[in-house]
Amino acid sequence: MKRSALCSLCCLLTLTVAASDDLRTLKGFESAFRRAHDDGSIRRLESLVCWDRATSKEKSDMRSALRAGLSDRIHRIEIVPFYTAPLDATVEPMHRFQPVHDPNLELVYVLFVWYDLGNFLGMRYLVGKKNGRFYFAVARDWDAWIRAPMTFGSPRGLTNRCS
Repeated sequence: MKRSALCSLCCLLTLTVAASDDLRTLKGFESAFRRAHDDGSIRRLESLVCWDRATSKEKSDMRSALRAGLSDRIHRIEIVPFYTAPLDATVEPMHRFQPVHDPNLELVYVLFVWYDLGNFLGMRYLVGKKNGRFYFAVARDWDAWIRAPMTFGSPRGLTNRCS
């Protein structure tokens, strides 16, 4: 009987942890990214990527980008809608993006990650949705896009508009 109760408790804890990383929600996707990063798990980070139609160069570039931040502590994450609209006063300058060529998913969000490096440098990842869950997307010009300078100053005071 004790073993049965223990197994039930383990199942409940597993379901609770899995529910917190519900990849069908942005909050769950962000949580899964943060947990994989904090655990240093490149395999779990790679599981967040949609690899459909990705060339070997795109796969290599994405893996390098995922590894690049593993040694740094995350200061903050922000997820914003993906806009390629012309400049207009209703969209903040840091949230306007150059067109991305041939993404493997329809782009819906961008995940910004600021690392605790003193000058708030970071990365940005394209996010799309497939079969009801969120994934990082790759594109033909993705490497240049993601590594574009991201020194917007201190991220303090910004809010996650999508959570």
